[in-house]
Amino acid sequence: MEDYPTYIVESEHNDNGQSDQSGYVYILFRTDNPGVVKVGFTSVSAESRANNYTDGEWKVHKHFPMPVWLAKATERSSHKNLKNFWLNPKVTGGTASEIFTCSLETAEIAVQSAFTEELTKLLKTLRVPDPFVKFILNEHGIIESSDISTLVRQFQDEENKLLESVCEIENSLSEQIKNLQDKLEDSEQKLENMENVSRDSLEKIKKYFKNKESLIHEHFSQEKHQLQIQIIELKEKLEKSVNDLSVCKNKNNELITTNNELLSKKIEVSKITSSEQDNQLIELIKFSHKKIRYSQFELLQENFIKAVKLLEVYRYKK
Repeated sequence: MEDYPTYIVESEHNDNGQSDQSGYVYILFRTDNPGVVKVGFTSVSAESRANNYTDGEWKVHKHFPMPVWLAKATERSSHKNLKNFWLNPKVTGGTASEIFTCSLETAEIAVQSAFTEELTKLLKTLRVPDPFVKFILNEHGIIESSDISTLVRQFQDEENKLLESVCEIENSLSEQIKNLQDKLEDSEQKLENMENVSRDSLEKIKKYFKNKESLIHEHFSQEKHQLQIQIIELKEKLEKSVNDLSVCKNKNNELITTNNELLSKKIEVSKITSSEQDNQLIELIKFSHKKIRYSQFELLQENFIKAVKLLEVYRYKK
């Protein structure tokens, strides 16, 4: 957005915000020297200024009524437009500083141009859209227009209305901002409460799992102890089984030895006579009974049955 200059109204205002003073931009000339003009501003009247300026021989060519602040701005711009015609008071040895050596038409054009320029700045200061600015300049750009002061006052009224609207909007926004701040504070308080609740819940959960961990550790310690006891018992049983196996192996060897002796006796029996066989059979039975007493029945059962059958065979032969 383009930045436009802002005018400061130096005149007093009434309760409606309108200026109570009017100013005048005037053009004076001298009858004895038509090539010399004075362009200035006054808040009284152009005629009074002409009578009281220097020697009082000045005449009013034209004066343009407008608000004081706009008249001052138009005067400054007019002097800028006429700077090439400015008469330095040092040249004449006087004190007049608003004297220009130009025609009345040139001075009038300079004032008209300055007024148009300042009016344009005013309209842009009031944020009037460009199409309306062009329309207003076309309709009211001539400073002789009798309604220019009224037009400026209307714009000032509109500006005041806009300022009031802006104030209302600012108040509304301030109220909304306050409500939002209150809601934000409530939300922050709720969030803080939720954080506290979450923190407490987290502590409870940590405590729960810590207790659980302790119970689980204790349970596994008990299980481990029981497993260690079972392992020790199994080792003892294994050692006992190894010892039993060794005993069984020894008994088995004894059984094998007894079987071999029985076989040898069988061979010997087959070679002796019947009477000798009876004697040998008796001895064999005695020997078998003797061996059985020193052997386990479970280990010798099969060989014993075989020996009994063998004895029955021998008895049948006999």
